Amino acid sequence: MIRRPPRSTQGVSSAASDVYKRQIKRSIVSRPYRPSILLLLALITGNGCGYNLRTMYPTEVQTVYVPIAQSNDYRRNLEFRLTESLIKEIEEKTPYKVGKELFIALDVAASELYNGKYNIKSEKKQFSTSQMVEYLTSLVNQYPIISIEDGLDQNDWRGWQLLTKEIGNKCQIVGDDLTVTNVSRLEKAIEKKAMNAILIKLNQIGTVTETIETINLAKDNNYGVIISHRSGETEDVTIADFAVAMGMGQIKTGSVCRTDRVAKYNQLLRIEESLKSNAKYPGKEILANNFNR
Repeated sequence: MIRRPPRSTQGVSSAASDVYKRQIKRSIVSRPYRPSILLLLALITGNGCGYNLRTMYPTEVQTVYVPIAQSNDYRRNLEFRLTESLIKEIEEKTPYKVGKELFIALDVAASELYNGKYNIKSEKKQFSTSQMVEYLTSLVNQYPIISIEDGLDQNDWRGWQLLTKEIGNKCQIVGDDLTVTNVSRLEKAIEKKAMNAILIKLNQIGTVTETIETINLAKDNNYGVIISHRSGETEDVTIADFAVAMGMGQIKTGSVCRTDRVAKYNQLLRIEESLKSNAKYPGKEILANNFNR
């Protein structure tokens, strides 16, 4: 049975009084290590590993033209056959341990691969629904993958059910194209047990009220919630405020590589600065089902 929250018509107030204030300059060296700077450390960790990836694999990654993906980091022309050596080199060249401090999150965008079969060009294979589920399951069992977004086509409900049944207890199964920030689609996903987390795009459903209703429905059913930007973003920082206001703990706004993305991270740092010691960085426990890896 779906647990439905009461309808809400309340808006969300901004967590920062002036989004155009002078950027706060911070120094890890000059301050004692405390929980309220964990966000900054997380940004440094992720951005540093992205930089090291480019230097470790110049042929596969650092091509003449490296396009920036619409929703994420630089597009990596890497196959999973390189992952083991990549993990080894990351651990050698950074102070982080893969599977402890660092994990892999996938945005498969499977609807773009699907035409009756799932076309995996890097593997030179075509998969049926059950084969695609087996393939994703094998990756999760082999590598420290903690989240998979759009692992199956947006109309492949059977596949979503199978994937969630197979690995939903140890991996966040995120619906984006499947649910499109829509309460009705989310209700169907909950009834079918088709996922355990949802991507939320504020301008996808159209209103703040409907967005909040979708988030509350997800929260009431123990779903993970990720507040996300969309392609064609500007430097507007609303989703940074919104992510904190809703207490979701997860935001997807791309790599620290372009002003529209950096603006959101700067806003999160301003919010954290204003909260001081009250700022909380939840870590893995914020993920769907609070599973441990």
